[in-house]
Amino acid sequence: MFRKTTAEPPPRQESGDTGSAATVQQSQLFATLTERLEPEQPLSVLDIGPGVAATLEFFSAYRCRLQFADLFDLLPMAATEEGLTEEQKQQQLQQQFTEALALPADARFDLILFWDLFNYLDSSALAALSQALQPHLHKGSRGHGFVQRDRQKTPPDYGYGVRSENSFTIKPCTRQGLQKHCHAQASVERQLQGFTIQRGVLMLDGRLEFVLHAC
Repeated sequence: MFRKTTAEPPPRQESGDTGSAATVQQSQLFATLTERLEPEQPLSVLDIGPGVAATLEFFSAYRCRLQFADLFDLLPMAATEEGLTEEQKQQQLQQQFTEALALPADARFDLILFWDLFNYLDSSALAALSQALQPHLHKGSRGHGFVQRDRQKTPPDYGYGVRSENSFTIKPCTRQGLQKHCHAQASVERQLQGFTIQRGVLMLDGRLEFVLHAC
């Protein structure tokens, strides 16, 4: 069920790919997650995005089991049945995320790459995603991603890959028909069950780069 890093990524593009060349974005926080990793240390990573060659190449240096669960093509998710209570709607939404992730029941991840997924989830969907992921966390689980915090700025559409311990590849893309959401750091922490934001760095364009620790 896991895609090992020795495999080639699936030959696909981001939905609405603009054809623009990828550029490099520096990261102030990603190295805090990788600096203590040893090449022979087993590592389990969940990438919530499409397969990117740069990510596969980076993790090929580790004894890594890397799984992709591209949720972007399945958004938006929402409870569709009528007459449900708010609790039932939330349960239905959580089930949708569980089915979309399609993770083995015994899978436990050391690192989850959320990228900018939170920009496309409202508060209910963010909570449902975290509930779906809870069975796959352990005390050492970590997460990384970006979220638009500045409500005066529209979140950009980017496809990401891991380039190095302190940089990512980013490529503009267009995700048609998806509503975007801004989240304050405190709001993200309220909705995430099983994770807490350990560190956050506010970027010049209004994005917050964050590191999550399982709690």
